[in-house]
Amino acid sequence: SEIVLRGRRPGKNFSWERACLVRALWDDTASVHIKLFGLRGVFIKITWLGHSCFKIESKGYQIILDPYQDGSVPGYRPIAEQADQVLCSHEHRDHNGKEAVTLRQGMNSPFTVRTIDTWHDDQQGTLRGSNLIHILDDGQFTVAHLGDLGCELMQSQIEEVEGLDALLIPVGGYYTIDAVQARAVVEKLRPNITVPMHYPARTLAMMCWRQSMPLLQWRIL
Repeated sequence: SEIVLRGRRPGKNFSWERACLVRALWDDTASVHIKLFGLRGVFIKITWLGHSCFKIESKGYQIILDPYQDGSVPGYRPIAEQADQVLCSHEHRDHNGKEAVTLRQGMNSPFTVRTIDTWHDDQQGTLRGSNLIHILDDGQFTVAHLGDLGCELMQSQIEEVEGLDALLIPVGGYYTIDAVQARAVVEKLRPNITVPMHYPARTLAMMCWRQSMPLLQWRIL
């Protein structure tokens, strides 16, 4: 399924569109694309590939974030993609499957990429190590991928991430922040669009869905 949003801020029907997106995301066989259109028809395309893996495309240049290794995430199909660049938030198997992506050569990137150092847990990394937030900016749109964020963001970090067009945020809990914590992050960052990621597939999906409802029903605009 595909959702197309024109302009930097979605219109009055965005709540319905967001609901359709989330339903599609909850089906691990779905192929989901979001297109954000800016000036002169230029757009950025966000494709969810499963778990925390996304493909971000602008002006033909493609970046894949957090590809998972084959077999590392039960219920998801293997990643087999081509792209111009791969970015990983950390080195766990379900986020560092670089070998699953065939790199293309020769294109100039329209993106500037910034990173913010955070933790994979709420114990300053003693449980699961470090985590990188990636912020991609193509000159018209800014997208942040929070990786396996497991801690609260400091005020200085919030100020670095503010002003987003799209926020890709984990909601599954245990290994990352949960849906209630994710909502608190969204309330502080106030992105135009929020896309949940890193939640249990199939048998645990309904449990995570119930936990996530406060986040998904919250009015982001």
